[in-house]
Amino acid sequence: MTITELHTQLDGQPSSNVDLSNRSSPVGKEERMMDDIDKDNVYFKQLLDLVPAQIYFNEEAKGIIRNKGEDASETKTSNGRPAKKMRVDPINKQTVSNLQTTLNAMEEKIKGKKESKQKKKKKAGKEKTAPTVNIQEMQEKLRARIAQLQAKRAQGLSGAEQQEQKRLERKQRRMNANKKNKNKNKGSKASQDSIPTPNADSPVVAKRPNKPIVNKEGKMVFSKFDFTQSGEKEKHTGTLVGKDYKRLLAKLEQRDAKVAKVKESDPDAAAKLEQKHVWQDVLSKAKGEKVKDDPVLLKRALKRKEKMKTHRVKKWDDRKQIVEKHKNQRQDKREKNLQKRKDDKKAKHRKKLIKKGRILPGF
Repeated sequence: MTITELHTQLDGQPSSNVDLSNRSSPVGKEERMMDDIDKDNVYFKQLLDLVPAQIYFNEEAKGIIRNKGEDASETKTSNGRPAKKMRVDPINKQTVSNLQTTLNAMEEKIKGKKESKQKKKKKAGKEKTAPTVNIQEMQEKLRARIAQLQAKRAQGLSGAEQQEQKRLERKQRRMNANKKNKNKNKGSKASQDSIPTPNADSPVVAKRPNKPIVNKEGKMVFSKFDFTQSGEKEKHTGTLVGKDYKRLLAKLEQRDAKVAKVKESDPDAAAKLEQKHVWQDVLSKAKGEKVKDDPVLLKRALKRKEKMKTHRVKKWDDRKQIVEKHKNQRQDKREKNLQKRKDDKKAKHRKKLIKKGRILPGF
């Protein structure tokens, strides 16, 4: 095969139209080689496009293509809700070659963003690592300057020097407060060797010890609240209080009998005794106690209480009888069921024997 025929077969043109001089030159050979490479590239791309994109790309590449090269956090809307999914998946609609081109562009974009972020971080790190001023040296200079101004105070300070001294004192107080807050945040106690204030010669006022707290009984309590008496009920001071109506009625009758007996011998003493009882009842009522000194009401309450007690006893007896009755009924039913089961078992066994001919029916 000649060179002309070869060119004709490759280019699809007649040999008469081919410039042989151009093909034989080095420039023509290079162009021909580039054409062959382009044709091969197109052919391989067509073969590659026959492969489904879902199979060709891995999950990471699919995520980059679907999210348009952005992070998952950037795909959220302004109100914090996730963005809606695209109705058409680009992986299913485009070829592998087109998606590969898009993916390369996205990777370059992401790489550029990462490099810019790293540069910003490095720049911020350099700014943070700038040499810090020694706080101890500043405090020493501050104390020295304040001491110098205090020494000159006896001779008389100018207005500017007084302003400077006030400014330095405020600065020192601010530094002490910052140091105290820093130690407090760390969870440790404030240092005892704190920096002295300019008025270091002023006397230190000692804290007065707290007075011990004593309860009603005179015992020392180690808390602001006394819980020792919380579970105990206060005793009633009066005699005619409570719900024991029988005792109250007897007490009232005994008191009236005593007054009547004293009245026979000494009416004045009986009057004083009655007055004493009246004052006791008044004081008990003032304390919030319910004084029951009416014999009619006491008898009525006692009768009602006895009636209620009798009713409860009767109700309890009725309940016991009903429970016992139900218990006996259940027991009888259980025994009947057991007996029925035994009889059914015997009848079934008898039927089997009759069927086998071992027992004649009717016997």
